Amino acid sequence: MKNLKLTSSYANNLKSDPIVSNWLLSIDASANTERNYLQAIKAFCEFTEKTPDELIMEAEQEVKSGLLMRQRFIKTYLISFKKSLQDKGLLQ
Repeated sequence: MKNLKLTSSYANNLKSDPIVSNWLLSIDASANTERNYLQAIKAFCEFTEKTPDELIMEAEQEVKSGLLMRQRFIKTYLISFKKSLQDKGLLQ
């Protein structure tokens, strides 16, 4: 599957993404929490240059392939994302 770069219009409309929308409905978050989660998802998607759907499809494929957690891209993405936030002074 081709890796689609996130466009700014898509990133600004994550709430309209069916995967994100269904997840938000399932957690019944307050408006403030929902806004914070959307900002975090947007930042993570921009960092990985993948849409939520691409991230989920990649993770599911890795599970189906029998990869251990330490071998999966999601672990690398999360560690790298955390480091980038720390480097920017946005996370301790």
